[in-house]
Amino acid sequence: IHKLLLLGAGESGKSTIFKQIKILYGNGMDENYRVKARPQVWSNILEACNIVIEACDTLGHKLEGEDALKAAERVTEQFAKMPGSEAKLSEEVVDSILLLKKNPQIQACLEERSKFQLIDSWDYLSEKLEKYPAWGGPSWIPTEEDVLNTRVRTTGVIMQNVTIDNSKYQIIDVGGQRTERRKWMRLFQGVTGILFVASLSEYDQTLYEDSETNRLDETLNLWKTNANRKEFEDSTMILVLNKFDLFIKKYFHKKVPIEYDGEYVHSPEGVGPPLCSDEANEKCEKAIEWYANMFKAQVPAEKRSSIYVHVTTALNPQNMEAFTSSCAKHVLRQGLMKAGLT
Repeated sequence: IHKLLLLGAGESGKSTIFKQIKILYGNGMDENYRVKARPQVWSNILEACNIVIEACDTLGHKLEGEDALKAAERVTEQFAKMPGSEAKLSEEVVDSILLLKKNPQIQACLEERSKFQLIDSWDYLSEKLEKYPAWGGPSWIPTEEDVLNTRVRTTGVIMQNVTIDNSKYQIIDVGGQRTERRKWMRLFQGVTGILFVASLSEYDQTLYEDSETNRLDETLNLWKTNANRKEFEDSTMILVLNKFDLFIKKYFHKKVPIEYDGEYVHSPEGVGPPLCSDEANEKCEKAIEWYANMFKAQVPAEKRSSIYVHVTTALNPQNMEAFTSSCAKHVLRQGLMKAGLT
């Protein structure tokens, strides 16, 4: 059995990749599993909305008007009843969230979302909430897509045995936050391949656990530490540049430059041009190449050519199926090469 270890910082999308592999090649997400995930979806919505409300004060977008203030109070009160089964939605709370979503101060705050810790799936969840109670109501059953868009911070170690292209694999997911990384060491023996997941879209954000540290900086340092470990000398190294969809949205649509704070002065200049143009394709290729080279530069020159780089969007099932099959074939091919059989 081939042992594949998913590593990366928190919020990189490791667990989404793990869930997608489970859906594609494991025992999937049956109705019972999805029903059990329902409180977590509700919790994500309440927590995210509360975070935006708090950020309005912090960033100087104070809510105005009796309706908005009452709506914020309702959401905050319901959020205070968490955690657990109390994280439920009522019609009154949903109406409050939807009212706040249209509020000018809230919208202005969301334009600065990189300055506070908001889950990537807030847009997806808040849009779905428009269909309450058919979506999000007491008898609603989440879809696989809903569960994939739900953030659950991984603690400990989660394993899944799967068969991909007639070969057996053990996929291992671990928590990415700093407090979880001390648990990684005991998994380092006998690893066939490392799938190191890095987010393309977080170059202007800071860590959940440390508001002073840039997420890309943290990811580069984490990659450098682990890609050069002696324990992984014989392991296949796969660099997964994830959240390509969010990168496109941020770089091309919102036009946030990679060097926005002057930290990455050698990154591609400016921001993305309009999509669906040759210039946009060229700019995108240069940005991805820059990312890949940044990571490869953290390992000795003689190892760089053996690093397999894959760009993906973990939330996209078709994308993930092609990604998983490609990675599995690469692991097998590298194994044969190291054994002198090809």
